[in-house]
Amino acid sequence: MKTTPGVKHPFWSAKVPCGKSLKYAKSVLQKAIRRGNEHAAIWALNEIYMGRRLGMFNANIWRSLTIIGLEDIGLAFRPLMAELRDLQWAQEQIEVPIKSGGVTVNADRLAYVQAVLLMCRCKKSRANNEAECYVREDCGNHAPTQEELDATYNLPDL
Repeated sequence: MKTTPGVKHPFWSAKVPCGKSLKYAKSVLQKAIRRGNEHAAIWALNEIYMGRRLGMFNANIWRSLTIIGLEDIGLAFRPLMAELRDLQWAQEQIEVPIKSGGVTVNADRLAYVQAVLLMCRCKKSRANNEAECYVREDCGNHAPTQEELDATYNLPDL
């Protein structure tokens, strides 16, 4: 399938400018952030950013970064959500339509780049994601039995 700039495709069939799938680029972004690979993370971010700017698909980059932050960084760097919120505000202040042209037409990309670099460089913790998985029924987990709770907390019999 040839990708045509200006034609929006649904998520499941969207391609980024290099021809890879949008799903692949988002996966690379998350894995690269998790592993601290700045080069791969910035490549994936740029593909998603440019595809969105060219109108190839709708992609909420801030939503993706927030989910990655909650799943892969979580409590290891608690100020991250505030940092992402502030960077999103800054990006929205300087974003201009691509058709306006000019040297600073993609200056808003700097906010995304800063967010991704911050996320690559900060400590990681998957505790949020693991706790969320624990309480989901489809993960094969179950509520602890009373015996397991008693053994864990050494609670005396009443």
